[in-house]
Amino acid sequence: ATDKNVNCKKANRICKDNGGRLPTREELRKVVTDCGGTITTYGGKNWRSLVKKNKANKSYQSCYKAKGFTSYYYWSSTTYASDSSSAWYVNFKYGYDIWNVKPNEYRVRCVRGGQ
Repeated sequence: ATDKNVNCKKANRICKDNGGRLPTREELRKVVTDCGGTITTYGGKNWRSLVKKNKANKSYQSCYKAKGFTSYYYWSSTTYASDSSSAWYVNFKYGYDIWNVKPNEYRVRCVRGGQ
């Protein structure tokens, strides 16, 4: 993980330079569910009530932090299907994913192989 926010291109390069890769959207979503949170997509059905539950869930909040996600937003390697200039990222505090343009800056968490 890096302690600074970087754009998506630099995030991919950081992981590659360290012998890893950026996790996919699904891999990041799985961290939320593995920690007992409910993953949702920003603006989706019931997302407001789901993010409130995730924020209030103390065991979920401590779990994702224990896995090394010390900030809220992390890039995934998954490009947004409707716009290749955008990619998905996950907000761990609230347990949702959303896409944004790749020049925006979020945190990096690299994985190796099938981790």
